[in-house]
Order: sequence, then structure tokens, then C-alpha cells
Amino acid sequence: MSMGMTYDEFWYGEPDRVKYYRQAEEIRRKEKDYDLWLQGRYIYDALCAVSPLLHAFAKNGTQAEKYNEDPYPRTMKDYKELQEKEAGYREVAFKYTKKKYGEGRRIFLMSALHHHYQKSGLFETKIVMRFFIISLLLCAFTLVTLKMR
Repeated sequence: MSMGMTYDEFWYGEPDRVKYYRQAEEIRRKEKDYDLWLQGRYIYDALCAVSPLLHAFAKNGTQAEKYNEDPYPRTMKDYKELQEKEAGYREVAFKYTKKKYGEGRRIFLMSALHHHYQKSGLFETKIVMRFFIISLLLCAFTLVTLKMR
């Protein structure tokens, strides 16, 4: 039997055992799928790290990007440890506000810039229009400074 049951267990054993063997087989299949996905992810990351070197017009002295040294988290416990580690890095980035003001202050009220402006009291349409105008100005600046050969 493909699930790991013997012939005698299947035909002469308790009928409920088949259900547990199926559940165990499903768990094994999911773990194998995850392992194969993880292997593909590592290969993809390695190729992305080396891709600047494989570029045909790469300049002399081009180096590969840094490869991820830490493994991807497999369990929620590993994921939470990774989150805590990253939170420590974010804390270091904003430490200068504590030195400057004597207390910890945030630079932005919320993580995405447009949400920061929403928390500041601006309406969403006004924010979108301002970003749109800024992007048009930057596009015009790019076209003006573009050198044609």
C-alpha cells in the first residue's frame, strides 16, 4: 500500500486505521512539498545573488550580492525569533531620536509614507494628487536631463 499500511492491516485490521494512515501520509506529503519549495527558494536566492556577475555588460570589479546567511524559518517559533531580531534592528535605526529629544519618538506616525500623511490629518485624495504631481515633475526632470546620443 502506498500509505505505508501492510496488506494485513488494510484488510484485516481496524477500519479506523486507514484514516490515520491517510492523515500521516498527508503530513509527509506536505513536509516533502515544503522541503522541495525551500530547496527551490535557496537555489533562486543563490542565482539572484550571483546574477550581477552573469550580466553580459557587467563592469569590471562587479561583485555578487550577499547571500542570505540565516535559514528560512520552518516553525512559528523560528519565525517569531526572526521577527524579534528584526525588531531590534529597527530599534537601532530610530535610536538617535532618543538621544536628541530625551525620549523615544517616531520619525513617521505609521510605516508607509502615505499612511503617515493620513495620520497627520490629510485626506487620501490630496495625498494621491500630491504624489502624482511629484511623480510628474520627476518624470519631466528625467526627460529634460536625458542625454540622447
